[in-house]
Amino acid sequence: MKTLTPSLVRHIYLFWTLPLYCLGCIFAYYYVVNNYDEYNFGGLYSSLWGLVIILSVIQIPLHIKYTLLNGNAKLILKSKEKQIEYISGKKSIRFTNDEVERVIIQKTASKAVKGLQLLPWEDYCYMCFQLKDGRKVWITSLLAEDRDIPWKLKNSKLVKFIYPWPSSLMLIGL
Repeated sequence: MKTLTPSLVRHIYLFWTLPLYCLGCIFAYYYVVNNYDEYNFGGLYSSLWGLVIILSVIQIPLHIKYTLLNGNAKLILKSKEKQIEYISGKKSIRFTNDEVERVIIQKTASKAVKGLQLLPWEDYCYMCFQLKDGRKVWITSLLAEDRDIPWKLKNSKLVKFIYPWPSSLMLIGL
């Protein structure tokens, strides 16, 4: 039996790029200040901060959405029975692999092919378990990823998007 919960490590794993970009801008600022007389880097520095602001405006709502979906959730994986128990607050959903109608695994295109991460939100992904009785269970990368489940998921479909917002599956009718 394996229990997965959101942790500080998972938050840092998903959110590490934004502070790194800010640190890069701080170093660029000191470079601009020290070399301002020799070169005019004011426009470049403003562009760097503009890029960081744009990336944070895109990444912060995504991180908040993932935290709202799975921030207080717990996932219990029972390998022998191939059973998943999803607990969020007072709601508990227990299902086996046979009860799953289909699993939609959403990843960014570069993560799906194990490519280079270029955008800060490319580590974000999620799974949507659609059960035969009509219930849906959303599991974000804040809680677990498909590689964390130790057995092959039946009827799984990989969907690639540029931006992994959880309701984007509704746009294509899944």
